[in-house]
Amino acid sequence: MNKISNYILLAAFAIPFKASEWQTLSYSSLPEHKLEFKTDSLHVGVKKSAMPLIYPLKAKPKVSSICLRGVKKGHINLEDPKKQGQEGLDDFAIRLGLVEKGNETLNWFQKKIAASWVLKLFSLAEKDEGINKIHFFTAAQDKSLVGNEREHPLGKGLMLEKNIWHLDKSQKEFEFSYKLDKPIESLAIWLSIDGDDTKSSYEIDIKSLSLNCLD
Repeated sequence: MNKISNYILLAAFAIPFKASEWQTLSYSSLPEHKLEFKTDSLHVGVKKSAMPLIYPLKAKPKVSSICLRGVKKGHINLEDPKKQGQEGLDDFAIRLGLVEKGNETLNWFQKKIAASWVLKLFSLAEKDEGINKIHFFTAAQDKSLVGNEREHPLGKGLMLEKNIWHLDKSQKEFEFSYKLDKPIESLAIWLSIDGDDTKSSYEIDIKSLSLNCLD
């Protein structure tokens, strides 16, 4: 046996900013973001809008850490930043999700009544596979919220969320990284940047987004 097989190898994967490789999900009751895919960045213009951006991961890597870098112009309107995430204030400038492979699927009846985002989520799995949930990692506007985690109340058991970074309202440039507690076998990246709850308008430019994966 080759000695290299006795080691766990770490592979870095940079996510490309090509419009053809990303998928979007619109909500009928909400305005969409203004998106611009550039060679070196992804521009997201938020204007009281919400619109998940999804990047399928065909290789289904076991993601061990995530890194992203970007620039922010403007901020989320929060009179009390400590209440961010509560009902009516559930907007985040960075909410980066990993869709975990699992065994859960939808039956015929569930498909008929499920929300559009739920249908989209389960469509990321191949025919003989399912999903577990989306693990969201967020940047909170108030430092005291860092470390808080929850099962999202609108997620029907499908969304776990943890505040792991601090992104101050006046901060323009950011560079974040996070090592996961345990690797997540991931079907897709689910990037949720929003401003609909708080009627906020701001801009985010993601300059780089990469995953470190176990080989």
